[in-house]
Amino acid sequence: MRYAGDTSCREEASIQAQDANWVHNMQVIRRIKCDETQPSCQKCISTGRKCDGYVASRASSPSRYRELSLNVFKAGEEAGAIDFFLRISIDQFSGSSPSEFWNRHVLQLAHQDIGTRHALIALAHLHRDFTSLKNQSSRSRPALNHYDAAIRHHISSLSTGMQDTITSGSAMTTAIIFICIEIMQGHLANAVALLQRSVAMLPAAKGQHVSLYEDLISRLQIHAKRLVNKNIFDSGSSAHTSKEVVSQYKEQDEWRNSCQDLLRDCSAISGNLSIEERVRRVYTMSGTPTNTEDAAPISRETAAYNAVHIRRLLETTSILAEEAQDLSEDKRAVISDSFLPLHRAIVCLAEANLGLTNPDSRNQAPLAPSFALDMGVIGPLYEVARHCRDPILRRKIVDLLRKSNRQEGLLNSSTYAHIVETIIEIEEDGLTDVQSSKDIPLHARISQHSLSFDLQKSKHTISYKPLIGRVNELCHREVLCLD
Repeated sequence: MRYAGDTSCREEASIQAQDANWVHNMQVIRRIKCDETQPSCQKCISTGRKCDGYVASRASSPSRYRELSLNVFKAGEEAGAIDFFLRISIDQFSGSSPSEFWNRHVLQLAHQDIGTRHALIALAHLHRDFTSLKNQSSRSRPALNHYDAAIRHHISSLSTGMQDTITSGSAMTTAIIFICIEIMQGHLANAVALLQRSVAMLPAAKGQHVSLYEDLISRLQIHAKRLVNKNIFDSGSSAHTSKEVVSQYKEQDEWRNSCQDLLRDCSAISGNLSIEERVRRVYTMSGTPTNTEDAAPISRETAAYNAVHIRRLLETTSILAEEAQDLSEDKRAVISDSFLPLHRAIVCLAEANLGLTNPDSRNQAPLAPSFALDMGVIGPLYEVARHCRDPILRRKIVDLLRKSNRQEGLLNSSTYAHIVETIIEIEEDGLTDVQSSKDIPLHARISQHSLSFDLQKSKHTISYKPLIGRVNELCHREVLCLD
C-alpha cells in the first residue's frame, strides 16, 4: 500500500538534517526521557535527580505542552503547521469532550520520538489544507514528505516488537494519526486497513496511555462497522467501549438499563400507558428544550451533555420500537410516527451542537470543513431520518448534514445528506403533497433498511424491504454522491 509520493535524495537529506537539529534542541530542553515508572521515574532516581512525579504532570495545563511545542518546532513550515494544530486542530479533533490524547499525549510524545513528530507535522499540514478546501493535487508537499518519514519510523518501531513504552506509544499514536490522514485524503479503504492493523496491535501496547488508544480505536471501529455494515475485525480482538458513546456508563448494558429505568419511572408515575402516551411522557420527563433559536454558542460541557442526551433518546426509541414488534404493520406505523417528539428533540440537540440554531443560519452558506472523531451528529441524524417519515424534519436533517460540512471519523455529512435524500425519494416516489408522515401510505414505506459501503468501489448501497406486499423481496439502491 502506498501512502504518499517518493522522496528525493535532496528532500531526504533535508529531513535528516531537520531530525538532527530537532534532537539537538531536545537535548537542551529535556536531558533524559521519563521511563513512566510509578510513583517515580527510575531514570531520575538512578541519576540522582529529583523526580517531580506524575501528580504535578497531571496538574500542569495542556497549554504548557502547547507552549513547549512552539519552542521546539521552529522551522518556518513546521511552526506554521503546528501553530494551526494548536489553535484549530486540537479542539476540532477532541470534539465535545476534552481529549488528553490530542491535548497532551501527542504533543508530549512528539518531543520524545521523531516518528511521532513527523506524523504530527504531516497531520497538521493536511488538516490545514482540509479545512481550506484544497484538493488533493494542491496539498502541501512538506506534508507528504513528513508522512513518508513517519511511515518509515513507524515500520521501524513495529520491527522491534514494541518492546518499551516509548516505542509502543509511538507505534499506536502514529497509527491513529495515519488513519486520520488517510480519511482526510479520502482514502477510506486505506484508513480501514490501517484501523484493522491498529486493532491487532492494541493488545501489545504498553504504558499508562493504553486507555487513550483504546478509546479512539473503539470509536473508529464503530465508524467502520457502520460504514461497511459488517464486522471486519478479527473476532479475537477485544472490543473496547468508547467513553464518548456511553458517558459515565462503563458497559453498553448499563447504558441500555438506564434508558429502561427511565421508561419504568414513567410507567410507575403515570400507570399503564400506551406506547404513544409513554413517548409523550418520556419527552416531558427528559427535559429536552423545545426551541433553541436565538441561543448563544454553547459550551463544550453543554455539547457533551447534548451528545449523551441524544444517545439516550435514541436508545429509548429503540426500546419502544422493540416492544411494538409483535403488532400489525399498520399499528407499528402509527407507533413509529408517534416518536416524532423524540426525533425532533434529537435534531434540536444536534442542531445546537452544530451551532446552527440562530434564525440567520437558515440561509447561511455551509460551515467551514471540520474533522472530529466524535459520533455525536452524523450517526444520530441518519438514524432519525431513516425511521422518521415526517417530511419537514427529514428535509431539515438533509439541510443540517449538508451545512455542517463535517467529517466524523469515517462518516461524511455531505455523503449522508445524499443517503437521506435517497431514502426520501424511495418512500415518497409518486406521492404528491406530502405534508406529514400520515401522507406516506404503508405500501410506500420501507423496512429493514441497511447501509453498506464497498471499500474497493467506494460506493454506498441502501438495502431494504417493502413494509407490506413483497416483504421477502430485498431491494438495493446505489447512492449517487455529487459533492
